[in-house]
Amino acid sequence: RVYRPGEVFGGADDLDRALQQQGQRIDNRSQRLEMGKLNRMQQDAQDAHAREAAAARAKVLTQQKQAKRRQVESERARVQQMLARIDNKQKTKADRKAAEQREIHQQILQMERQRQEKAQAEKQSKKISPWR
Repeated sequence: RVYRPGEVFGGADDLDRALQQQGQRIDNRSQRLEMGKLNRMQQDAQDAHAREAAAARAKVLTQQKQAKRRQVESERARVQQMLARIDNKQKTKADRKAAEQREIHQQILQMERQRQEKAQAEKQSKKISPWR
């Protein structure tokens, strides 16, 4: 502050004005601190909210991945069962066919044996009774 000639230095007005300015400076400072604190709190809240949102998204993604994996696994199991069923059908078909083949083979062998026995018996009978 510049004093003009004739002004009284250190009068009551000056003191009041100086105190008022100091008070305003203090008020401004405390307001700034308060605003800074509020801003920090707001920022913290926003950060926390963002973290929660990210965690929720991650959880949802994880659940979706797990659901997909379960779906794929169940599909794979279903396909495996179908293949096994088809395989079993083919095996039983093959077994049945093989059994039929064995049966036929046994019948052929039996017929062959009977024929041989018959031929043997005829030979024997010819030996025994040449007049026949």
